[in-house]
Amino acid sequence: MSMGFDDLIVGGQLRVGAGYVPPIKEGDEKINGSAHMEGPVVFGAPSKKEGGFDENLATLMIARTTNNDADCTPADRSLWVKGNTRLQGDAGTSYTLNVTGDVTIIGNTEQTGDTNQVGNITASGTIKAATLIGELTEQYAQAVAPADSAQTDPLVQIRQQELSLRGAEIQEKARQFEERQELEKQKERNDVLLAQQRLDLTEEATSEKTRVAEERIQTQRDIAAANLQRKM
Repeated sequence: MSMGFDDLIVGGQLRVGAGYVPPIKEGDEKINGSAHMEGPVVFGAPSKKEGGFDENLATLMIARTTNNDADCTPADRSLWVKGNTRLQGDAGTSYTLNVTGDVTIIGNTEQTGDTNQVGNITASGTIKAATLIGELTEQYAQAVAPADSAQTDPLVQIRQQELSLRGAEIQEKARQFEERQELEKQKERNDVLLAQQRLDLTEEATSEKTRVAEERIQTQRDIAAANLQRKM
């Protein structure tokens, strides 16, 4: 049996499905304002004809807004996330993240692993590869090195010494660059840890304020009930 509502406000929890859900808790410890849906869940266009989906492709499927209410102006995006995001893949599909279309990243990109590229790479800045500097230096030295018969020439020996010093200088700069990179990574990790600690403290303070407010409300209810009982 279905029921229709003009408005529905849930002060506690919204549960669609069954089962115990540890993240939102339940009973006296339930988190008010939390929700659980077993899925699948569709947001936005109801079907492929309207720009949505015609089959069950994911636990959560998000399409463009199709609300034709006069007070609704559909946004240009289906999903906007504020805050950090973590994707943890599994064996469901070949790729954890599969993107169709252009991608823009504002900020630094750090990757562990290989990159397979089909097409051209266009760089408007500098591509730094510190691990290749030593190999390039060696290749350059070999390219300009004279034949064995000319090794006794003083000018050749001076040039070789200059190349050796230049190679050592380049390798030292590469080592300093890697150290700076590691320091920057460590700073970023510390910043993330500090931000998480601040967030934890804020959540604890908010939880404590909520608990105190709930106790105050319950006390007021108890007093009101006792006063009513005395009047009766």
